[in-house]
Amino acid sequence: MRTIDKSIELNASPARVWEVLTTPGLIPRWAGAFSPGANAESDWKTGGEVLWKNRDGKVMMRGEILEARPSEVLKVEFRPEQNTHMPEFSNAFAENYSLSPTARGVRLSINAGPFNDEDYAQMAAPWDEALGIIREQVEEGVSDGAADRPHGAPPTV
Repeated sequence: MRTIDKSIELNASPARVWEVLTTPGLIPRWAGAFSPGANAESDWKTGGEVLWKNRDGKVMMRGEILEARPSEVLKVEFRPEQNTHMPEFSNAFAENYSLSPTARGVRLSINAGPFNDEDYAQMAAPWDEALGIIREQVEEGVSDGAADRPHGAPPTV
């Protein structure tokens, strides 16, 4: 079994990185590295549920938030019994996101797994792409206005 360990230093605040990781209007851009049009629905609170959906709104993965401390830590566990529609993931795995202040901004670290070799190969490369997109999102400062809306409210068009 293998784990994915990746990190990236970003010229942004922890709050901005958290916004990109958890705001429905911003998630599809970086999550598209895994599945074009993917988005997540959650209250992003410890004990809550996260639903990863495809562009058609079908649930791809269901997970439980084990820990959520805004702008610091997000830990989500995915179990096979919650994801019977995804036979390719035969064992439980977790995604852990941690944000640590640095002199330049923040370090975003991702730890995901454990995965068998096939699942690892499927997930590792998209994380490289996703982190690059997250860098673009947080450093370009483009926002969908989430900081100005109540949490969970949709962007206005």
